[in-house]
Amino acid sequence: MRAALMGAALVALLAPGTARSQPALITQPVWLERPSAEDFARRYPEIAQIMNIEAVAVTSCQVDKEGRLKACAPVSAKPAGLGFEQGTLASIAQFRMAPNDAGGQPVEGRPVRVPLRFVLPKFAGSPSPPPTLIEGAIPESAREIVRLTGAARRMYPNPEPSLLKVAQRGGDGTEPQALADGMAAVRLADAESQNQWEEALARALATRLSPAELDQLLANLKAPAAAAPADPESAIGKIARGQDPIFKAMTADAQRRIGQAYVARVREIFCKARDCGPEPTPKP
Repeated sequence: MRAALMGAALVALLAPGTARSQPALITQPVWLERPSAEDFARRYPEIAQIMNIEAVAVTSCQVDKEGRLKACAPVSAKPAGLGFEQGTLASIAQFRMAPNDAGGQPVEGRPVRVPLRFVLPKFAGSPSPPPTLIEGAIPESAREIVRLTGAARRMYPNPEPSLLKVAQRGGDGTEPQALADGMAAVRLADAESQNQWEEALARALATRLSPAELDQLLANLKAPAAAAPADPESAIGKIARGQDPIFKAMTADAQRRIGQAYVARVREIFCKARDCGPEPTPKP
């Protein structure tokens, strides 16, 4: 009896006119509207930006009579679990297709797969040769000035608070383990880089200020109430007001060099336990 029923079902399935053909997948869409680069940037997953990770995400949709994409679902994202799937879905509403594909066939009611590549902006190269810094030992007064002012911490913002906001907000598709690993990577890289930031700033100060000027600045920082106002045109005054072009060039060069190394180190730590895909190609 079971065999007879299965045979009857098979005959019905194969009978002419009973099987419905699936609409052909659109492989040559003609896009009338797409998200802008700014739109993609707003939807780039926070953790992926911090970890310096690029991706390709694919979404499957149906095309309605207006050329809009409907009934969309993620197909894949490489790497997965970092929110690229959700970022792609958030961009879909800004796509609109022409009534016919490149082959002249109507697109209404047909499926389409939309691959989106998420690409990070590249570090710009140094616009000019880096300034010459003093060699040898750095005066302890310069190091103490950097520590007292906390200037090294301001050289490069700590991204950990951004990751905490992602964890609190939720809903962006980032896996909890990825967030935990990201925060661990940021903390480790941050601790490793602090000495580099302090060293760079202290060396820049020691290059631009004499030992006597360093001692004067340190004394002013330790006892601000008793300190005489710095002459705006003095070396100390110009640095304090951000008007020393050479000191600014030194700190900018340090930010570029150490910042690149910091980003690379964060990615290296984070990607030890997962496949993050190819590393972004540096800008020449």
